[in-house]
Amino acid sequence: MATVLGYEQIHEPDIAFSREFLARTMQELGMEAGRALDCGAGIGRVTKFLLEPVFAAIDLVDQSEALLATARSFIETPKSLTFAVSGLQEFTPQQTYDCIWVQWVSSQLTDNDLIAFYIRAKAALGPNGCLFVKENVKKKGFLVHKDDFSVTRSAILYELAFQAASLTVRASAMQPDFPEDIYEVKIWALQAKA
Repeated sequence: MATVLGYEQIHEPDIAFSREFLARTMQELGMEAGRALDCGAGIGRVTKFLLEPVFAAIDLVDQSEALLATARSFIETPKSLTFAVSGLQEFTPQQTYDCIWVQWVSSQLTDNDLIAFYIRAKAALGPNGCLFVKENVKKKGFLVHKDDFSVTRSAILYELAFQAASLTVRASAMQPDFPEDIYEVKIWALQAKA
């Protein structure tokens, strides 16, 4: 995992806290465990360690065909998996989902593409379905990284994007147990505004 994430000590606390947050949210919101969507899935780390033990079927989307090819062999499961090669700025879900998980990929989208994607994701949520967003956050403002043009936003900027997409925050929390020399990470559970 160290070669994937760059920090050996991130994988276990990340998955452990996400598991706890997901389980608590599913219980509180009465979510089903039918179909999940892993957005920006990469090699399938989140699918394999977080979503696969919970959901009956999982769809993975990533703009890298090579990463999804690795995911096919990395995730060993008899469950139903489908793979879509697409950037989230273009991707429109074709199924109805109980869980849409978006982790460490929102930073790759412009503000307009981000809001548009959240709107399309919201439309794909089933009854009691939930959109989860987990991202690095700054204390305030934003930073555009010159090496890849990704954007690290503040939590407030994400929450403004959720509002613009007519999403309601049902739960949120800060990721504990990460190294102090990296950005803080926040997770949100979101549903369509009533």
